[in-house]
Order: sequence, then structure tokens, then C-alpha cells
Amino acid sequence: MLEYAHDTSYVDFVYDLHRKVRHSESGKPIPFTPRVQQMQQKTKTLKEDNRCDTFFSSYTLKAALRSAGAVTKAIDSVMSGKYRNAFVAVRPPGHHAGLQGLLHNASSCGFCIFNNVAIGAKYALEEYPKIIERVAIVDFDVHHGNGTEEIVTEKFCDPEHIMFASIHLYDSNAHTTTNKKNRYEFYPGSGKEDIPEKNVLNVPIAPLWRKPRRSKRGISALSTSTNPDLLDQDGEDKMGAKGFRKQFSEKIIPALGKFKPNLILISAGFDSGKNDIGCCKWEAGANCSGMDLTPEDYKWVTLQLTTIAQLCEGKIVSVLEGGYGQYSRLGKKITISRESLAKNVCAHIHALTI
Repeated sequence: MLEYAHDTSYVDFVYDLHRKVRHSESGKPIPFTPRVQQMQQKTKTLKEDNRCDTFFSSYTLKAALRSAGAVTKAIDSVMSGKYRNAFVAVRPPGHHAGLQGLLHNASSCGFCIFNNVAIGAKYALEEYPKIIERVAIVDFDVHHGNGTEEIVTEKFCDPEHIMFASIHLYDSNAHTTTNKKNRYEFYPGSGKEDIPEKNVLNVPIAPLWRKPRRSKRGISALSTSTNPDLLDQDGEDKMGAKGFRKQFSEKIIPALGKFKPNLILISAGFDSGKNDIGCCKWEAGANCSGMDLTPEDYKWVTLQLTTIAQLCEGKIVSVLEGGYGQYSRLGKKITISRESLAKNVCAHIHALTI
């Protein structure tokens, strides 16, 4: 089943790594990204262990298998009529995992081992060929689902039966500056353009830290902006919650209506929440949030999807991706509060039940 989405060599690598970690003397988790780079042999410079965010422990494989399996179980439950829809609360997430895990132009595995939602999409088509002809994957995580895009475009190659739509932050000056110190790229730095021949719709949104400054003379341009078209003809921002709603309703919903899916899979990331760690950038001594979605916004986007899902009798399987919480100060100690994250997730789940 894992090979629905991944190369056999990558699956074998993960199992081999599991055996090595399990039988190691220390038994400690190890940095995952540089191990994948070694396996791929596509770069001479490996990511430094102390800069890694994705780790692999003796329990990682078990968790990753359960994550993928939970998605297929949820699909079975929805297709059998036991449930109208489902929310799958799993970790590790999956949408950054490509054919061989790490994509060649990505700096990190993004906490992902196997691509849960891509495995689920292929599983649905294979297991229910008489009922499911078209599957739509909708990704509203703050980061582009680069792994899902790679699998959809290079392994599935089936635009008549699988659609992928991602709405995410995009900010990169990697192609406009030669000064490495001044380079910035919001992870993973992809998802700027559509791939219409593969039925891939990308909706990049500029981060709030690129918002033009307003004065009495009007809007002043930001020389560092990589997204010059930040305002539409009516002067309405294409950023933040307002831009998110506008872009989603004008681009993704009509595309879904045209595609007419028999099943909708959601890569549900909650790191677009206001001040979530996943959408922040440390700049000038302050933590700047790139998005500002609230529970009301997550309720709204979910209802947009449940409404269009009337085309497929409400069949939706939503799969947890990102979402981490906010930095919070407790005395002199910096902690992570997950209160707002919990509220955003609950708003999504509640909307699924309406």
C-alpha cells in the first residue's frame, strides 16, 4: 500500500532505518533528513544534524504506518456508509513526503515520512473502482504540499481521475538575489504556478509581513517583495484571512465543481492560524505571522467544502497535516500554547458535522 505513493527503494530505506535505530546502542532518535539525502545520493552537502527538524525514533515507523492506515480505514468507513465524513487525527503528517521522501529541491522532510493523503487517494481509486472515478485532494496547510504534488504529477499521472489543489503561503527571493545572506524562502519554496496538464491548481498567497505600507499618499511599494501583485483591481488585499477566503472561493471551489469528484480528501493543516509557529518569521526582533486565520475562517472553509461535496453525497475524509501552537510567555519561560490550535481544529470538526 505504501508503494501506491512511494518508490520501493524509499519504503525499503525506511524499514532498514527502523531496524538500525531499534538495535542501536543509544536507542535515541536520529536526524531523518540527512539520512534520506545519503540514500538518494543527490547532494554532496548533507543537512547538519543540529539543524534538523525531522527525527526518526524506534517508534516512528509504527506511527507512520498507523497514520497511513488510519486514512484508508476512514475511507472504508465513509464508503460503506457508516459515516458521512471523517476527520483523521494522525501524526506524523504526510504532504511533504514525495516519491523518495525528501524532494530534491527541499531543505527538509517537514516532519513527514509517508504521504498519508496520496496513499489514501490511490487506495480509494483502486479499492472502489465502480464507485470512485475521481478523487480531489484539497490542501489548506500554510505550506505547499510539495510531496503530494510530486506524487500526483510524476507517479499518478492521471489528471482525469485525480485533482490536487493547494492554497498556501509563498514567499521567495531565491531567484532574484545572488547574496546568500539575504536569501529567504518560506518552506518549501514551491507551489507558485499551476500545472494544468496534470490537474494541479496552486493558489499562492503572499504573507502578511509583505503587506504594503499605507500612507496619506497611498500604498508604498516594498522593494523586497517577491509578490508585486499584492492587491487586486479593487484595492482589496490578497493576503491574510480576507485573501484566503477570496482566493479559495474564486479559484478552488469552481475547479472542484468542474471536476465533480466522487470523494474529497483534505490535507487539513492548521498552521495558517494567527501567530501559529508554522507561519511565523523572526524579523527585526519580532515574530511576524504570515497568516491570521481564526476558528471562524476554518469553519468557513470547511463549510465551503462540505457544500461542494454535495456532488459526492458529502463524502469527505479530512487528514491532519500541520499546526503547532503559539509561543507563550510564562514568567521568564517561553512555552508553546496550543489553545488557539485546538479551537481551530474543533471549528473544522464541528463544521464537518453540520
